[in-house]
Amino acid sequence: MKNNVLLGVVFFGLFFCPLATFATSWAYPFITWEGNLYVVTDTKIEKVEEELGQVTSYSDMESLPGDFSNAYQKGTKFYKIKGVSTEEAIAVEVEDGTFIKAIREESYLGESNSEPVVKSHKLKSSVEAEEKAEEKKNGLVLLTMYLLFFIAIFSSCLVFFVRKRKEGE
Repeated sequence: MKNNVLLGVVFFGLFFCPLATFATSWAYPFITWEGNLYVVTDTKIEKVEEELGQVTSYSDMESLPGDFSNAYQKGTKFYKIKGVSTEEAIAVEVEDGTFIKAIREESYLGESNSEPVVKSHKLKSSVEAEEKAEEKKNGLVLLTMYLLFFIAIFSSCLVFFVRKRKEGE
């Protein structure tokens, strides 16, 4: 009986461990502010002016309203870049005194789904974004296949163990 339980635990572990890797994958890190989406770059910024705001909500799984980010935790501050309009870009404080540039894309509609809703997408890496979306779709298909396979194996094991137990009685 102990061997049967151990076998069941092993099957459970084998089929659920790979599933933990499936989560929302965003095409790019971003921050939203005043209804606009700013795509975060690797470009360091030296001079900033006044603080514009801070991230009010964070999620790497779904879009949220407000000053939301998929990459930066609640409380992360962002600033106006000296000599640059906020219509063009803002600076995100990644560490004390270290800032990186976030480029304004378009209006962020803030609908709650797995990807941000952007009115017009001007990213140079739009092909990359489409590839990421395709990977996500493929991941969901694979997740469904894993789940169905697990259900089939689990059902088969359950039937096998019930029959063995009845034979033993």
